Amino acid sequence: LFCICTETDAGTKQCSAAYTNTQHGEKQDINTGWTALKRSCGTRATSKASVAAIYAAVGQWLATPTQTNQGGSDNSVWLGASSGTGQQCAGTDTNTCVDYSDFFKKTGGQDLSTLPWLQALTGAATQITQAEEAAAAVKSLQAQMQAVQGASVEIYSAAASGVLAKEMTIAIPTAPPTQRELQPQTQKKQEELAETECNAAKDEDECKTKTGCIYDKANKKCTLSEEGKQKAAEAAAKQEGKDGKTTNTTGKKSSVIKTFPLLVFLIL
Repeated sequence: LFCICTETDAGTKQCSAAYTNTQHGEKQDINTGWTALKRSCGTRATSKASVAAIYAAVGQWLATPTQTNQGGSDNSVWLGASSGTGQQCAGTDTNTCVDYSDFFKKTGGQDLSTLPWLQALTGAATQITQAEEAAAAVKSLQAQMQAVQGASVEIYSAAASGVLAKEMTIAIPTAPPTQRELQPQTQKKQEELAETECNAAKDEDECKTKTGCIYDKANKKCTLSEEGKQKAAEAAAKQEGKDGKTTNTTGKKSSVIKTFPLLVFLIL
């Protein structure tokens, strides 16, 4: 673009009448001319770069150059104004153009991807794609870490209440579980909590004061009664009713939950 608009000999302004730096010699500062050329285009709001926008711009450029057959097997390809073919691109009046013929030869030409500005654009598109993939991976890792953190809290609570486990399998979901998948887990947890509460009774008298508990005389301990198990199941169902507002009930295949073994060794 700078070569087309900033010629050495042409007197006609090929790009914009607002661009005053129409000539450029070897000793002139290229930054001065480039700044003036950008100002002549007017002010445009900058937008966030995206892969789609970059390749759309590249595609637009590929459709812009003029092509004509010179009588041989290859076409002459140029961008800008020419009185004949790309060979006339000399910076004179009616010939302010850039000859790209060598990049469009059938054999023996240069690789189009070696153009510095095109390399910069495609490289930026690649970096954007890599950044988006990395962000998605980080988001997935955060979800797994949150699941592990929740499991750690549950293990600590179990250890603090005297319910020790040598080995536990913690489910780390790759997608939100459905209500049907959550219900058995919630019901079991409710029963375990109620059973723990009953087991905490020191004797038969204290056991009688706890709702849903019954004293096992044979084993001399307070356990959860059948009535208590029923109430735990009802409590789990109510909890699912609160948490399952966004549950998929259309009959589609439920989300897959992957489980990873988390071994917990508690040394007394």
